[in-house]
Amino acid sequence: MASSSVKIESILGILTIRLNDINNTKWAFQFNSVSKGYKLFDHFDGTSVCPSKFVINFIRFET
Repeated sequence: MASSSVKIESILGILTIRLNDINNTKWAFQFNSVSKGYKLFDHFDGTSVCPSKFVINFIRFET
């Protein structure tokens, strides 16, 4: 199974609206649409837990 990685720069390049005090609703709609398109929205609303930053392998040595 091939894993795909999405860089934050590519997501920010898709957002055409710059967030300011006036256009919060339009920006939020566009951000939600893009994050749902990349299947990342669950990480923002707390439904899905982000994976750990580090992989911990426990090596057991037999004596």
